Parts: sequence; C-alpha cells; structure tokens
Amino acid sequence: MYSVYADGVCIYNDAFALDNMKLASPKLTLEDNAAGSFVMTVPPSNLGYSTIIRMVTDIAVHKDGKEIWAGRVLSENEDFYRNRVLTCEGELAFFNDSTQPPAEYAGGTIREYLEAMIAIHNAKVGDNRKFTIGIVTVVDEDFPTYYTNYEKTITILNALVAQYGGHLRVRKEDGIRYLDYLADYPDTCSQTIQFGSNLIEHTKGWDMTEFATVIVPLGNRLDKSEIEALDAYLTVESVNEGSLYVQSSEAVKTYGWIEKTVTWDSVSDPEALLEKAKAYLADLQFDNMELEVSALDLHYLNANVEAVKLLDEIRVISRPHGLDRVFPVTKLEIPLDSPENTQFTLGDTVQTSLTSVNNQISAAILEKIEGLPKAHNILKEAKENATQIMTAATTGYITITRDEYGSDTLYISNIRDYTKADKLWKWNMNGLGYSKDYGKTFGLAITMDGSIVADYITTGVLNADVIRAGTLKDYGGNFSLDFESGKLTMKKGSIDIGDGNFTVDEEGNLTARRGTFAGTLAAAKGTFSGTLVGVDGNFKGVVQASDFLDRAGNSMMDDERFKSKYLSVYGLTVTNGVRTTFAVDSSGSVTIDGKVTLSAGSTINWASVTNQNLTSNPAYSLASTANANAATAKSAADDAYDEASAAWSRANKAYQDRCTDQNVFDVLTSGGTKFGIFSDSYSGRLYINADYIRSGTINADYIDLSCDYGGFCKGHGSDGQHTTYGAMMYGSNGPGWEPYIIVTNAGARISGTGADLVVSGGITMSEEPSYGSDLRIKNSIDYDLASYEAFFLALKPSTFKYNKGTSGRKHFGFIAQDVEQAMLDTGLTSDQLAALVKDPVKEILSDGIIDYRYSIRYGELIALNTHMIQKLYQMVEELLQQKEG
Repeated sequence: MYSVYADGVCIYNDAFALDNMKLASPKLTLEDNAAGSFVMTVPPSNLGYSTIIRMVTDIAVHKDGKEIWAGRVLSENEDFYRNRVLTCEGELAFFNDSTQPPAEYAGGTIREYLEAMIAIHNAKVGDNRKFTIGIVTVVDEDFPTYYTNYEKTITILNALVAQYGGHLRVRKEDGIRYLDYLADYPDTCSQTIQFGSNLIEHTKGWDMTEFATVIVPLGNRLDKSEIEALDAYLTVESVNEGSLYVQSSEAVKTYGWIEKTVTWDSVSDPEALLEKAKAYLADLQFDNMELEVSALDLHYLNANVEAVKLLDEIRVISRPHGLDRVFPVTKLEIPLDSPENTQFTLGDTVQTSLTSVNNQISAAILEKIEGLPKAHNILKEAKENATQIMTAATTGYITITRDEYGSDTLYISNIRDYTKADKLWKWNMNGLGYSKDYGKTFGLAITMDGSIVADYITTGVLNADVIRAGTLKDYGGNFSLDFESGKLTMKKGSIDIGDGNFTVDEEGNLTARRGTFAGTLAAAKGTFSGTLVGVDGNFKGVVQASDFLDRAGNSMMDDERFKSKYLSVYGLTVTNGVRTTFAVDSSGSVTIDGKVTLSAGSTINWASVTNQNLTSNPAYSLASTANANAATAKSAADDAYDEASAAWSRANKAYQDRCTDQNVFDVLTSGGTKFGIFSDSYSGRLYINADYIRSGTINADYIDLSCDYGGFCKGHGSDGQHTTYGAMMYGSNGPGWEPYIIVTNAGARISGTGADLVVSGGITMSEEPSYGSDLRIKNSIDYDLASYEAFFLALKPSTFKYNKGTSGRKHFGFIAQDVEQAMLDTGLTSDQLAALVKDPVKEILSDGIIDYRYSIRYGELIALNTHMIQKLYQMVEELLQQKEG
C-alpha cells in the first residue's frame, strides 16, 4: 500500500520484507497550509543508505502506486547502530529557496500576483524545484497593491493565507507540480467517522463556554412588544409545539440542560428560524471545535471505499455528544508501517459562520457586506481558473427527485445526502442554481424568466440593449466613467473620433484635421506639426525649442547647439560675433579665418586640382628640405655598406687564424700548474681538477665521493647463464660489498644486510615484507565491513599473462578495470576503497581523452577475504548447530 522512493529508486515497500528495502519507524505528517514532514530511520542495509544526500535527493511517498507527498531531506542524525535518522520537508518548503526583489504589484488579481511570484522563483531554482500556478479561487474584490522587498517567497505565501485565509495545496498532474490556492475545502469524503463504528478514540480542543444543549432562537425584531420598555423578537413558539426552546435530546442526557440565546436578525419566518436552530445545535456551534481522532480508515479494509485525504471534508457522528456535522481534515499523521494507527485532526479553531452567538450583528451591517461592489476578473484568468476547477473535480453525487406533480429535479452534491450538502447544484424547469447553505438560498441562479443572479459575470463579449450602472470601470482602475456626474477619467490610452479626424493621445497632444478653433491659443510649452501660415502669409517670431526635430524625427538640438544629419542650405556663415570665421557660399567656395587640424587617421582624397601661390604653401618648402635630407641619407648609407664589408673580411681572417688546443690548455692551466686542466706525462691523458664540473657525458670507471662515503662504479654479475654488465652504487664499505644497488642489462638488485630485492622479469624478495600497522599511526578505524560484502561478491578472479613477461607462465589475480566496475556497481568510491590505484598518465592516443595507469594493492583485500571467510564459517557453524539440534 505504502512505498517510499529516493530519486526514483524504491527504498521501502510495505508489501516486501527485503533487507535492502526496510525502514524503521517511517512516519508521514500532512498538514493544511504546511509543507508536511516525513521521518524515517535508514539502516546500513537499505539501498538508499549511501546514496541519499541532504537537500539534493528527492524523496516521494506513494499510496497504492500514486504519489501523496514529496520533498527533500532537511536534517540528519546517526544513532548508536549507525542508522541514518532523516527528517524530510515537503515541496511547499521549496519556496524557502528564493526571495522576491523590491517590487510593486498594483491593480491585479491574486492569481496574477501569484504568477509573478512563481515566475521569479522558477527563474532561480532547478527544474525539480519549479511550480506552475493551478487552481486559484481566493479573490480580493478591491484589487489592492502588494509590495515585496527581499522576503522569502514562502513568507509572502504565508502572508496571503494570513490575510485571506484559504488553503495552499501542492498537486501533481502528468508530472507537473501545481500550486493551488483554494478558498474552500476541495472534496467531501464519502466515508463517515461514527462513534461505536470506526471511531477508536478522540480528543478535542474546544471552549465549553460556547457549548449548549438547549437554545432559545430569536429572529428579527417585532414592531410591537408586550413590555413597552423591552424589544420583542420572533420566536419558534408557533411552530415548535408552543415551546420557545429547541434542544438536543442526546446532549441533554449526557451533559444536562445548558441553555443560551442565539439571534438571527434577518430571519422573519418562524419555520426558517426553527430550521436554523436545529442546524446550529447539530452543526454550527461546533464551528470552532478541533478534534484529534484515532479512526480506522475503511479504505484499508475495502479498496472500493474512498480513502481519507488531507483537506477532505468528512462527516463525523457522535450521538452522545449531539455531534453530527462535516469537519475538514486539516492534519494526518500516518505511520507507514502501521497505517491503522493513523491520527486525524479534524476542523480548525477559526469560526467561519455569520451566526450571532451572544452578540448581535445588525441587519444593516449584513446588507452592507452583501452590497459591496464586485470587481471583475479578467477573462483570461477566469478561463484558466474555470479550466483548473472543472478538471480537478473527480467526485460528486447525482440525485434525481420527482415531486407529487411529476416534475423532476436534478441535484449534484458533494455528499450523498444532498439535503446536507454545502456545495449543491439544483436544476429543474424553473432554472439552474448553486447553493452553499444546504439549498436554503441560491447565490448563483439562472431562472426561467431570463434573470441571472451572480456576484461575478465574466465574458468575452456582452450584448445588451441597456446596461444600467452608476460607474463603469475597468478592472485595473485605468478607465472610469461616472454616469451621474458625466466625468470621464482615463489614465492611459487615447481618444479617437471620426476615424482619426480628431485625436487626443495620453501625452495630451491634440490633432484635428480640419475645423475652426475659436478663442485664444496659449501655451507655455508645446509642439506644432505641419505648416504654420500667418494671416498675411508670413510668420514672424523667435523659434526656441530643446526638441527641434528633423524630417526623420531625430532631435536636432544638443543643449543650445544645432546638429543634424539632414541639412540642406544655399550657404552657411559662421561668425564669432566680430568677423566671419567660416563661410561656404552657394558655388562651393570655402573661406576660413582660423586653422585646420586633421586628427590621426584622417584621409584627404586629392583630385586633379590647380595650385595658386604655391610658394606660399609651407608644405612646398618642407617637401624641398625633405628631398635634400634624403639625398644626404643615401650617401651615408653607401659609406656604411663599404665599412661593413671591410669588417666582415677582417672577422673571416680572424676565424681562419683561431687558437690551437695547446694554446687553450696553456691559458686554462695558468702556465702548467696542477689546478684546472692538466696533462699527465706518463699516460698522456688530459685531467681536470676543479670544485665543479659541468658536462654532457662523463666516461669513468669509478666516481668516488669524498670522505670515503661511497661512490659509483662499473659492475658485473650473472643471471645463471650469462655474464651481466651494469652500474653499481655502493656505500662506505666500498665497491662489491653490501649494501649496494646494481642495475645491469638483465635487471636490477638492491642488496642489503641479509635481505635482497631483485627485479628481473618479476620481483623477488628474500623475505616477506612488513607493513606499518601500529594502532597509533591509524585513524577512522571501523570493524563493520558489511557494506563491502557486495563488492567482494562482484570481484572476478582470473588467470592471465603479462605482455612483457619473459617466462610465458600464467598468473592468478584480478583485472584492475574489473575491480573498478565492481566498485561502481556496488556504489563504492575511491575514498572508501584504496585497493584500486588509478593514476593519470601522458596521453597515449591523440583522442583528447585522459589515459590512466591501473594497478591493484592486493594486500588491501586480505582483510576483506578474512571477513568473508569468518562470515562463511559462522554460517556453517549455525547450520551445523541447527542440524544437530
């Protein structure tokens, strides 16, 4: 029935008893307007023990194969037995992951406000933390302004619930996570919790001062009173067998006579007053009761019985308490391993009815509440909400009745007994209506006379002969027309009369294609489009404008300066107030009284021109000087070439006459002294005597270190058949004496005092090596190797030959890549197992992929082998004892 998944992997199923799918004490808590929580204890044998990561892994709880809750791991503890005790929070808590920037939201609906919040949240989080707005039935008729200022998104959602009430619900459909905001409880469960049947025990939080077993119901105030100084009210005496009192017989038997007065100011019919009094005793007085019950969900016994869900409304009957009413399910505490012990919290402490209890609410106030103007939701939102509401409805009851005249009436209700349904549709020949008060009144109705009664009418097009209204407004407050005063207010938009003949835009610009303006036109600031012609054909005055536009609509003014990409004139004159500094006439002649500066990168495109007064041009004089300087430079260059040629000849002769080896030797030995390079007269060889020698290759039989510390020399040995040759490094005992290291053409050998290590086609040691295993050099010691057993079973022993082996014999062992695959298959990481060594090496193939050198530390596996043998031995012992027993 119940199962738990971690990132899609099943880690618990109450239908199976597998060790790797066991959880201890899994408990799910679901609560109205809360994320809910899930607590579980995960033993080391569970599949999710080493894979669940806090705040990352997605946890889901399923019932009968359908997800009923999802969330993530919030906190963790570890108990004495190394079990992981995990506490998970529900998806509503994902809104803790985002904040809302400073912003103002004005004139919109609650749905639009939520959509804006969710869009900001979704832009910040991963795909598995995103939401889509679903059903929104909570409305604010005044379209208030909302503000955000770095609050967490969950804080804003909680503020909405605190202000408007309602219920936040996370719902999954086709893999999409919806956030619903519901004004009412969405469903009524067909089950009944009844004392003496499936109600096991209950506790209740309830102020007994509000409880009554007998009430005196009073209706509207009467015009006449038997006692002149006192007001008189309608009673039920005329329809209640002459009694003023309405009582619950079962409650009187249990609690005795507890009486109080309840007033309904707007009721003027005694029979209606009696019905309200009976309903109050059995139902309404329990509005502020909260029950915590242990009840058997009959769905566990019969799969055809509807299961109880969070936010369901369910009927509770307890005759000894005079209780028979529908309570909302506001909290569920479900132990998954024993669901029969589920705890239900029913009802809430918020009183929702408009009944008057020991205080009177005047009819005038109620009339004002009912008469508040209703704002229209935009059509798009209405369609979205209607679609969400209609598609989300999966339950309901249809009843068809026939009266004594043979007329049929169809009822659709949220509970089987439509006379007690608080969500009821009624359809007959007289019309269609919807009721929230058990069919007593219908707030929404379409009647046969053509009338529509509704708080809201949302439509795409409304056709009518006459619309009577005091004020016509749009939902955002932009447009307002007061029919009484004739005042038209439009904050944004434009007025268009006569297909553009007369327009006023939202900036206040007025355009009239033709007509006469009577009066005086005065303006401190403005623009004129078109040609302005005076009465006598001339226009005089001063044109000043900071926004003087060219024909393309570009501004031609830069502060007080004129600029334009479009300038067409017959001449241009620039003055400094005294004389003309720049002038261009209509023939193209340019006169400049100043200087011309060309910036870097400027270009002059010369055409065939005529020069006048050329000698007055400073460029001409500069060019002549440059030509003379160039001739002098050429002569100097020729001389430099001749000198360079002579220098090369002298250098070449010096190379041919370079020093001999004997000359170099004489210089280095300072005339023959024995420090530096010198010649031995007996052997005829050249020697070097120096503190430091730098050389590419040194060819020597011995290299002795000072102070008789040891040295390097030639060495030879035998592989049993042939003599081997190589190099030896020896210690202070001298060449040929242990300890030493020798490397030959047959291998390498480290010889110590009583122990040898030989590498030649294999590795040979004269005795077993020892490894540091002192307790004082180790930490994080753990004797529980159970998590490595699966890895042991995944190992693949094999035989093989080495590619570079010289013996041709087979070896027993493991393939390192097989060991790596076994680690991956069993979830072990390199931090958990040091047996595998994987070192990156220089790329072998030019494929851009990093290559690795694999090796295995076989010694790491000895302890695991011992553990498995001990476990096998223990199992054999147990089997022998069972057989002997």
